[in-house]
Amino acid sequence: MRMQHAGGSLLLILLGSLSLSVQAQQLVWLGTLGGSASAAFDLTVVGDTIIVVGRARNATEAPRPFRWTPAHGLQDLGTLGGTDAALSGEAWGISANGRTVVGWADNAQGTDRAFRWTDTTGFQDLGTLGGATGWATAVSATGAVVVGYAENGQVNQHAFRWTAAAGMHTLDLADQVVSRALDVTADGATVVGWMTPDGHTTLAFRWTESSGLEDLNTTYAALLQPAGAPVPSVLVEAHAVSPDGRFIVGVGFDAQTMRAGVPFWIDTRQPTIRWLGLPASDDVSFTMAQANDVSQAGTVVVGVAIDAGGTSPRAYRWTAAQGPEDLNVAYAGLLSDGSVLLEATAVSADGRYIVGYGYRAATGRQEAFLLDTGVATATAPVLAPGSFLLLGNSPNPFRTTTTIQFVLQQEGPIRLEVFDLLGRSVRVLLDGYLPPGPHRIVWDGRDARGRLLPAGVYLYRLRQHNQTQSRTLMLLR
Repeated sequence: MRMQHAGGSLLLILLGSLSLSVQAQQLVWLGTLGGSASAAFDLTVVGDTIIVVGRARNATEAPRPFRWTPAHGLQDLGTLGGTDAALSGEAWGISANGRTVVGWADNAQGTDRAFRWTDTTGFQDLGTLGGATGWATAVSATGAVVVGYAENGQVNQHAFRWTAAAGMHTLDLADQVVSRALDVTADGATVVGWMTPDGHTTLAFRWTESSGLEDLNTTYAALLQPAGAPVPSVLVEAHAVSPDGRFIVGVGFDAQTMRAGVPFWIDTRQPTIRWLGLPASDDVSFTMAQANDVSQAGTVVVGVAIDAGGTSPRAYRWTAAQGPEDLNVAYAGLLSDGSVLLEATAVSADGRYIVGYGYRAATGRQEAFLLDTGVATATAPVLAPGSFLLLGNSPNPFRTTTTIQFVLQQEGPIRLEVFDLLGRSVRVLLDGYLPPGPHRIVWDGRDARGRLLPAGVYLYRLRQHNQTQSRTLMLLR
């Protein structure tokens, strides 16, 4: 998945207050494998080492999946077809620990197949859904869960989720749905992408282990009808999800401005949708944009902005502080030789590093780039001895079940309780002792007697000793 951090408990990554770390800005062009072009699609930061994956053309002009580090440069990972240099492939995702890469590669017959590569076992063909081809787009933090899309027996592309135990299975509810899974959370439990249920209309989806496939336009229908607009907004494609599943970004139709091709940002924990808008540029008049990735805290989004003719794409960034901007304007000082950043494909968890591809003036070709913006929105653990943190619940809103996550610093009595908006207790989910560490509790939307509760907003409260923390959730029916 696009989760760019490793080391320590995955949940503890989330236990931070936001702070800014400022370093020197730097732009690194990654070169090629002897051919005419390259592009970067994902990255991770393991300790002090940055690892980038993507595609680069070799001397025969075949695109090849690569893994890049500052110490070793571009590494051709090869393909599923042996040593034939004319076979193709691309690396689209890397696990947070840097050990697992996923993408697609030709087999010996020259057919595109979804692959999983590790630094110890090499290539693994993940199979298909009954057709000939497949493509893996993202991977969970440990490399255990892979998502993507593959052909079924009717040669339709369907979103899939793969594990070693279960193999590849489709996320579709009906065989006629065409869909693509594009990203997955750190724990592999939530997947986002897009589907075309009728073969014509494209809609953003979220899939969870607890609730299955859901149309995000249905889940957030109340937030998609702006006042005075003749039609609702539409979430067309979900491209990325934050490691904990809280933030989802993609592209859609904004009914307030009546524009298609507008990047969106969703906070699923405190249900909110933002339409991120278009950046200003020195040389291009943009008419549309899309969001490709989001940082861990949801404060940095990257993607591409496009002009009306589609001939002048520019790397795009939105931040909570600055709004939308053309990276070529923001980092003009690093591009004085005439180079151009064309698209930003991924951002590190702390928002500091951005990868993508652009035009490198010094070589006159398209190359993968790594941009160090010099500013990180870091997460610093703030759990004091004896304290705890209530992380929230996902999915939110929910229809059948939702998972509440929290982390304890020490063992002790813990009580997790759900209340209605009148302050009445409707369910005690937990009342006992738990060991320190991360925990998850699933609630099925029922009261203490097992009865289904009505739709609405509910409060849940976690108490340990004399400390309490509360959050809200939305139950749909």
